[in-house]
Amino acid sequence: MLHDVRASWWLARAAHAGRTRVVALLGLAVLMSGCGAHNAEVAFASDFNCPNATATGSDAPGRYRVHGCGRVATYVCLEGFNGLCSVQMASEDPAESSSEGGYTPPPQRSESLASQTRVENKGDDAVMVLELVLEPKALLRITATPDKHADLVQLKIVRKERAADADECSLDWMLNGQVLATPKAVATRKGDILSHRVQIGRDLIAEFGTAEKIALRVCKARWALSREQVGKVRDFMDRFQEEMAWKAPASSNSTAGMLAPSGGWPAWSATTTKPTSTDSAVLDARALFKKLGPSVFKLEATRGEGTAQGSAVAVSTTELVTNCHVVQGALKLVLKQDKQQWPASVVRGDPASDRCVVTGTGLMAQPVVGVRAYDSLEVGESVYTLGSPVGLELTLSDGIISGRREEQTRHYVQTTAPISPGSSGGGLFDARGNLVGVTTLVLAGRERLNQQLNFAIPAEAFFQP
Repeated sequence: MLHDVRASWWLARAAHAGRTRVVALLGLAVLMSGCGAHNAEVAFASDFNCPNATATGSDAPGRYRVHGCGRVATYVCLEGFNGLCSVQMASEDPAESSSEGGYTPPPQRSESLASQTRVENKGDDAVMVLELVLEPKALLRITATPDKHADLVQLKIVRKERAADADECSLDWMLNGQVLATPKAVATRKGDILSHRVQIGRDLIAEFGTAEKIALRVCKARWALSREQVGKVRDFMDRFQEEMAWKAPASSNSTAGMLAPSGGWPAWSATTTKPTSTDSAVLDARALFKKLGPSVFKLEATRGEGTAQGSAVAVSTTELVTNCHVVQGALKLVLKQDKQQWPASVVRGDPASDRCVVTGTGLMAQPVVGVRAYDSLEVGESVYTLGSPVGLELTLSDGIISGRREEQTRHYVQTTAPISPGSSGGGLFDARGNLVGVTTLVLAGRERLNQQLNFAIPAEAFFQP
């Protein structure tokens, strides 16, 4: 799927360089840049699925008669605003149209389905553009210049509004039924045309890229995007995130068949200093839970098909270790703990070994007290798992180390301490509170029963090349 999206992006660059594509619909006006015979031809081609269309002018300015594929239709360019106009099919002439060539007209479509992300060239910069018509005199324009302004997307409402006090109105957004805190919008007026624009960064890009419902408000005017329009916004944000991934350096590591999160897999490096293991007194389960709880987080990954849940363990005030399969394909990551949450991102990753490191925006975490070396672990010693199995945050379970395994040159800690879906990325700890492993997988028998065959990646592996 990544290949298909990538191909469509570069095809769009080539096809739209230096001009603006126009799409028109049966009986509906569509805003666009410029009006002319070519626009009418493209509109006809879109409406009737006819690649060969010829427009001829008439005595009336802005009115064109278009022939093609056995059909004839009249298109009218209407006066617009802010350099935009609209093209509208005034009528189809049934007397001159026929069904020659076995042509079957496509079903009527909505305006929002016609709006697509396109690329415009401004000097040396390629600008991603998405325009959605909210009503005949209001337009939502989303733009980004990935080559020039990384991690910034501009949202702009352009509308015809004469009231002078409208310049002072704020631009408010509601995502999934909740008003979202966004930067203050900048208002610009040219005659009767008023625009409000705001720039959003990485965290809000992720919010818009995963939203199911989007609504906005300027003064007393309110609009709710249709389901199709929301899909176009999500597609725009997804393509922008992919463009960011193109800027990352090429990696020699395998993807292990995992779909990269938004922005791609960042390179793996062992840059964080491993916390020294502690030889403090052995703790009972109650004391251990109090000591470890602040260092373990629930990690939610929103993907196109829904939200997956896993866990993460803080090894410094800013970085947490987890499994790459928890974050794969994520459009948005969120760390959660005790009714608080922080937007997150992957900062290092090696999907081939399932090792990933994430960080949370604004998070100052309490790191684990220490990290044990793999060679120091003994079969039979008591260990505890702490994570979010099936989304149940901070679930503590106990067991023993039942084996130290090697599989294709990689080490694993085998344990009887329970691991379930959602435990991935959580911590396996000894009785002193040292992190000994990151819980990763379960082996099940033919009857899909877990015979306590649970495995963790050694914790020290997250601090190695």
